[in-house]
Amino acid sequence: MSFAATALLLTRGITVRTHRGLIATFGSEFIRTGVIDPEFGRAFRIAEELREEVDYSISRILSAEEVLVVIDDAEQFLEVIKERYGDRSLPLSGKSRVLARRMQP
Repeated sequence: MSFAATALLLTRGITVRTHRGLIATFGSEFIRTGVIDPEFGRAFRIAEELREEVDYSISRILSAEEVLVVIDDAEQFLEVIKERYGDRSLPLSGKSRVLARRMQP
């Protein structure tokens, strides 16, 4: 979900430095404006919270049910993006084109 949200922000020439910034900026640009349904904003936030718990906790292990919910939410999120933008490369703004070129091997 993070990569898809980052790609959508790049279409507007927006870059972020942190996961928290990604969620906040994605929310303000795509969720609050009605471009993407709020349920995906919640799903994205929950997936990120779970990622942080697992990455930074010694004992946190996700249940199979939690993993399946996140996978299902992510698949639905990607389907919405494909429906809205097509299964193609998204148009990049000028700043994003420069960033994309820098990221290519």
